[in-house]
Amino acid sequence: MDYYVIETSAGNLINWQTATEKDNNKYNVWRSFNPTKAFTKIVEIYSKGSGLNPTNYSFFDSLSYHQKLVYYRVVQVDFDGETVSTSVIRLKRKMSKVDAFTVFPKPQRAEEITFLLHPAWEKKQVFFDLKNNAGNTLFTEEGPLQDIAEVISLKLALIPAGMYFIYLHSTGVAKVIKWIKD
Repeated sequence: MDYYVIETSAGNLINWQTATEKDNNKYNVWRSFNPTKAFTKIVEIYSKGSGLNPTNYSFFDSLSYHQKLVYYRVVQVDFDGETVSTSVIRLKRKMSKVDAFTVFPKPQRAEEITFLLHPAWEKKQVFFDLKNNAGNTLFTEEGPLQDIAEVISLKLALIPAGMYFIYLHSTGVAKVIKWIKD
């Protein structure tokens, strides 16, 4: 199982991918702010079922954004109770207050969506991905952020109601925000 954690201004996004799944019941995500003390289970996510194809999972930990150091591990639990744990990932948060972009309103209830750009990011070459709660990519755009912002806004308007994660990647930087559309 491969997994990684991405820092956002509102929390941390824990992502993992399985190569295959057989007899898997669920995944437990554990968090600690001090690795010498006990970890706390923060969520239980049930398996998407047995299969031979890679499967993506994610969880957004919004209660960790105020901590400088956060530790995570993911434990896979079989139906027979056997477990396999990942190694512990240590995330040292930069805790930056500069957001590359913001989508309004949150949650989105109106027809119109506003996509605000931070001036420092307007001309950056970026990769934009919209993923659903299951970790599946719904669409991708690439280019200078100011050039693709309008296309992204139009595509976001067509997305059905649900919870999504917006990923923005540029050289050496990644931003993620949770977005809910009612």
